[in-house]
Amino acid sequence: MVNMKSNISLIGFRYAGKTTLGRALAKKFHLNFIDIDDEIIKTAGLSISKIFKQRGERYFRDLEEQVINRVYNSEENAIISPGGGAILSSINRTIIQQNSFTIYLNVKKSILIDRYCQFLYQEDEYRPKLSQLTLKDEASLLLQQRQKCYMDVADIVIPLNNSLIVQNLSIIIEKLLEFGPSWLKKRINSIEE
Repeated sequence: MVNMKSNISLIGFRYAGKTTLGRALAKKFHLNFIDIDDEIIKTAGLSISKIFKQRGERYFRDLEEQVINRVYNSEENAIISPGGGAILSSINRTIIQQNSFTIYLNVKKSILIDRYCQFLYQEDEYRPKLSQLTLKDEASLLLQQRQKCYMDVADIVIPLNNSLIVQNLSIIIEKLLEFGPSWLKKRINSIEE
């Protein structure tokens, strides 16, 4: 088992930028980046959409719990991006909180809904539609259901209301230097010297 808070987790709703910003942070600080959805795909041998279609959401959520448990209890000093719905499981919330410094990427609701509708309209194989509601209504409902969980799990909340990766990355780094774990602050300072 790894040390407590030995990873950085980026949590938030679909299309908040968890994967994009996680990869950028990992590259900048020479850390491993792990996308939980990618790990689920490797484990199942199926895309996320196919898992939902062929085996159902319950199977997906059970597999997600297994993968989160494995990753968080074996990785150290990594940037990890769990899926937007991972925090619905109390087991996942506990594992994430115990094993990582958690950043909630709190993107403005209207921006998330626009992104959600834009990308899901394209029948995203990676992120399935989860209900019979319109895309806008589904996104609003899911955000409402998940907001409290995101807030409860987060060590810090970072509002990100623009789409420029460089600016968002700077905001996250600034917050990590101020509030982040000491092991990461040392790494950031040694790289910037």
